[in-house]
Amino acid sequence: MAKELAINPRIIEQLSHATIKNLLDGVVELVTNSDDSYARLEQDGGRTQGGGRIEIEVCRAKGGRVRRLVVRDFAEGMTAEQLERALEFAGRTSGFEAGRSVRGLFGRGLKETIYGLGEGTITTVKNGSKARTRLWFDTQTRCPQYDDEMLRRSEPTDEPNGTTVEIDVHNEKMKAPGWEKLYEQ
Repeated sequence: MAKELAINPRIIEQLSHATIKNLLDGVVELVTNSDDSYARLEQDGGRTQGGGRIEIEVCRAKGGRVRRLVVRDFAEGMTAEQLERALEFAGRTSGFEAGRSVRGLFGRGLKETIYGLGEGTITTVKNGSKARTRLWFDTQTRCPQYDDEMLRRSEPTDEPNGTTVEIDVHNEKMKAPGWEKLYEQ
């Protein structure tokens, strides 16, 4: 089942396309979120399974057209409730307002990256519980949506804490240079 986000859809579409002009903009937003998650974990005295590792996967087609972007961390992860709060535009979820030493502030990066590139799935594990949801921009209603039924189906897991964002890129303008240039950038 689909549930609309509580914001005027035009503003989400405008912000997404203004913020995510190229693939690297999206990578920076998602890596910043992962890095902030590691920072919060460290500030709380926690340890990571991945030692601060952030994995970035870019699948590109001939001519550099990006088909898929995956960013994965092994930081604190989120509960289903935290994930649902993270879907709120401009929500206070990073911890910045509480004095945390993080860079996220406006609560838009994750959503703008997904909507600016195409549609995506967020899978997150925290303390033995896995939560998932899918975000997309419905082309008929012109509304951003997420799968709230999927989100409500949390499941137990023995996987380590962390979050994976997988985006199927539908934005035809998104190109990626070859590996060496992408790594340099």
